[in-house]
Amino acid sequence: MKNSVLSTFAILTISAFSLSGCFDLTSNATDAEASLKATVSDASNNEMLALPCGFDDRVTVEKHQNQIGQIMALPNATEPDGIMYVITIPEQNRRFSACNMPQSIKKDGMKIQFSGDVKEIKPEERWLATPYKLSALKIIQ
Repeated sequence: MKNSVLSTFAILTISAFSLSGCFDLTSNATDAEASLKATVSDASNNEMLALPCGFDDRVTVEKHQNQIGQIMALPNATEPDGIMYVITIPEQNRRFSACNMPQSIKKDGMKIQFSGDVKEIKPEERWLATPYKLSALKIIQ
């Protein structure tokens, strides 16, 4: 019994150290790390396409293709966890509230490349960020 516990502990420790290097997605990432990053992006796209969008009834006022942006966390009392995640384009001073943003990219500061539809804001409405429906997304860092 004692030997099996020690060997299990040793295997778990070695596994943890050997796998931890796979998740370093810095700009000097290896091919294996880049492949993992691409897999995460693909999974995020699949998750995004499966999510319902409450903005489908709104008119599309603009379309984006391969836009570079960043995820920003904003305090918002109406959200269940008190945080609203938006996509920002700092150079243009724009923020978008994506109805189908995957959980996997809800990380403050994450850089992404995205495509989608900018939806209308009705005259009687006030929004923290412009309604948006994502059609494609890729994690940059």
